[in-house]
Amino acid sequence: MIFSLDQKPADAPALIEADAARTLTYGQLTANVADAAARLRRGGRRLVFLLAENTAASLTAYLACLEAGLPVCLVEGGPEGVPARMREAYQPELILEGVVPEPLNEDAPNAGALHPDLALLLPTSGSTGSPKLVRLTRRNVEAN
Repeated sequence: MIFSLDQKPADAPALIEADAARTLTYGQLTANVADAAARLRRGGRRLVFLLAENTAASLTAYLACLEAGLPVCLVEGGPEGVPARMREAYQPELILEGVVPEPLNEDAPNAGALHPDLALLLPTSGSTGSPKLVRLTRRNVEAN
């Protein structure tokens, strides 16, 4: 597991969502991540783009991707979603908008070309303005 409750009581607050005016405990977060990760695993290993926001749903989806062993790219999208140039350049098999849907589309092609250690992709503009991604392994993420 990419995060653990080893030193946190299950009823301790993990995060407080200001907009929703609710608190999510470590126990609830762990259960939500486990449920979402189980759904993600059913589709096989594939590249996931997550339209990340500062919400419990985005955090849960991010941690679920890591827990399921799926490479995830955190993307800042507008109302139209992932920018077309990013979709064209990297062709993600799954795009999440902060939540893992049920049922999950399991017909997406598996990403056989993804390096087995790849865990996280972070966009950078680079010096040319073309879409580039910083690649991090699971070990990099755990060390951070």
